[in-house]
Amino acid sequence: MGGLKEGDVNRIGMVDRGNYKKVRSGVGSIKYLAIGIGVIVIVAAVLGVLFGLHYIFTQPSVQELKIDSDYAFIKYDGNDQGTLYYVGPHGNLHDLGTYNIEMRPDFAESLNVPQQFNQDIVPNNSNYVPLDQIITIYNPNGIEIPEHNNTILLNQINPQSYTDVVVPQGFVKEYMEALGTGNYKAMIIGATGFQYLQMTNPQILNLAVETEALQHYSPQYADFGGGYIIEGSNNTLIPYGFLSGTNIYGYGGNLPIENTVIPYNGS
Repeated sequence: MGGLKEGDVNRIGMVDRGNYKKVRSGVGSIKYLAIGIGVIVIVAAVLGVLFGLHYIFTQPSVQELKIDSDYAFIKYDGNDQGTLYYVGPHGNLHDLGTYNIEMRPDFAESLNVPQQFNQDIVPNNSNYVPLDQIITIYNPNGIEIPEHNNTILLNQINPQSYTDVVVPQGFVKEYMEALGTGNYKAMIIGATGFQYLQMTNPQILNLAVETEALQHYSPQYADFGGGYIIEGSNNTLIPYGFLSGTNIYGYGGNLPIENTVIPYNGS
């Protein structure tokens, strides 16, 4: 009654063994697949490490130029280049060589304004001389300038800590020595000082007026101020102006020479 015959048992047994073989075959495939995936993961990890090491060792290394002074100066030579100076503790001016300069685009564009002024305005006025540009960096805690591959990374410095200062040609050394030693007084020329200079030193007055002319010449995207004067040691007078800002950033807000409200009265 309904019992299984031997042939049936054998057929069932054969089916079972066949299924067993299929299961074993499936397990083997999974095992080899897992091994293959593992190998791929290991290779990917090794390549990732090698690529990471390559990335680290091929990245440009930025170092800090540390200067034991409150000021550093870059005499701008044009074409995104300048010569770096500082004044040592004994009052000596040190030349650190010529560097390329990487700048914020708005600051770089502003540097063209005094150069254009020298071309357009100076030749038409016999009382004027070309204006030199000194990018002046200030930090009362000591100067640190990021540099890579002979390029000063000015764009990594707080814009309030530096600006473009203009002085008449022939006054660059006196300007840097005055600020570098701290033996100076920065002032703005008022009406009384204007009259005093007109009587006693008209040449200095003409050069101070020139910096004011740059102020009026400046476009809206580069706000230069003028009509300032530094009194250095031995009563040396140095007219100057500066970039106070662009339509994007303010520049030099931390510099004492930009914040002065002391009037020059000639005494």
